[in-house]
Amino acid sequence: MKSRWIYAGREGDLALTSQARFTLTCDDVRMSAELTAVIYDGECDFCMASLGWLRMKLDVKAISFHEGNLEKYGLTKAECEKEVIVLHQGRRYSGADAIALLLSLRGNRLLSGFIRALGPISRFGYRWIAGHRGSWIVKAMTKFFLWQTNRHNE
Repeated sequence: MKSRWIYAGREGDLALTSQARFTLTCDDVRMSAELTAVIYDGECDFCMASLGWLRMKLDVKAISFHEGNLEKYGLTKAECEKEVIVLHQGRRYSGADAIALLLSLRGNRLLSGFIRALGPISRFGYRWIAGHRGSWIVKAMTKFFLWQTNRHNE
């Protein structure tokens, strides 16, 4: 399916795949060429600390699903409550696949490949972390990400 768009006075075609179920505006077309959008839980300490660590090396548009206009991207709150969603170059990634993509874009290709190679084990790990945000191990990872980010910003 193709959609027409006009950007900076130029008209063109934008091919939409089955994974790209969101509507693009002119600003979104400009953003998609420059930034990756991350829709995350803005009330989750682990999520925010991870995003801070990610942003040390990768410029992303961070959108808390509690505050963002999800309809603009064809998403529901229920979808976003389950897992992180990444919109990159007209495609949608979620959960462990989104994490693997972000790590790759950040330059952590070895870790990204490891997550992709483990497939179902990575998806299980993602769901475990999402469901156990109050556990000591997730709190320790949160502190690690915060320490790395603070150290980088000094």
